[in-house]
Amino acid sequence: MMNSRKIAYYKSIRDIASYRIITVEQAYTIIQNGKLEAITDNILTEHKEGILEGWKTIDKHQYKKDKANKLPVVTFSTSVSRRKENTVTPESHTGIINLDLDENEKDILDSFFHNIIPHLPYVEACGLSVSGKLTGYRWVNVLIEIPDLYEQLPEDLLQVIPKVNWLDELHKLYHQHITELFASQYGITVGEAKDLKRNRTLCHDPQLYVNEKAIPIKITDIVFSEQELKKVSYDSTKETYKGESNPQSIMDWIIEQEGKPIPGSRTLKFVRYFGICNSRGILKEEAIEIAKQYGGEYQKIGEYVYSTYSSQFNSVHSLSLIHI
Repeated sequence: MMNSRKIAYYKSIRDIASYRIITVEQAYTIIQNGKLEAITDNILTEHKEGILEGWKTIDKHQYKKDKANKLPVVTFSTSVSRRKENTVTPESHTGIINLDLDENEKDILDSFFHNIIPHLPYVEACGLSVSGKLTGYRWVNVLIEIPDLYEQLPEDLLQVIPKVNWLDELHKLYHQHITELFASQYGITVGEAKDLKRNRTLCHDPQLYVNEKAIPIKITDIVFSEQELKKVSYDSTKETYKGESNPQSIMDWIIEQEGKPIPGSRTLKFVRYFGICNSRGILKEEAIEIAKQYGGEYQKIGEYVYSTYSSQFNSVHSLSLIHI
């Protein structure tokens, strides 16, 4: 299914009656075409001192009020208004997750914008926050893969994401994945806001970065954190592996117990496999080599399990820690 490119738009966050639907492309045009230049510059001029000092001694209230009254807002992820009870569906999701990068220093963000962003295939757009002209603060639109149906989620995600409001939960998992990716690879901090229907205030940015050929992060790229793994209840009735400390023997036992892993998908079978290998003192590289036979990006799961539970997997009993 082709993702929708329709998003919710308001003349200002206070003007509820102005709600209408525009396209993502129209939002990018609004940012660049100069119509918001005077308003943006006026707000920055009026509140320059407070912005530059980080609002340490100056009240931020009027600045927030001016933004709320004078600048338009959009919801980049969907056309569904956050002021309505309508649930976001795959048909109304744009396949975009909008992220704040306002918790980083200006020189770091400038370098990230000029040297890294153009080389990230999943980044569709990167623009200035309202105060960005002074602070360097930016936001980024990342493309994400959204399945047509809940049942099309990979097996491991089906076990941790409830069917009710599943898009919201999937959105949060993508947010978590991108947050960890940006932090570990580029030293960039992503804001904590994860709401699928969150607003983005638009302002003038003639240098808005737009990549029309961006490709989405695949759903199979999501790596579970310890918190997500803990959502999976441990089945104490499952047998404990008692065979040889050999990765192929362990894999054969996993397949006998739970069936062969499906090529191209990531399943919790592999979390269990790597957990057993780790608990038996098998080198990560040896465990990954066996998992590679079944396709998919299983190296990420191995890296995660070994790094997360390096001090915990020291006995057969501790296998319960992986909650599989």
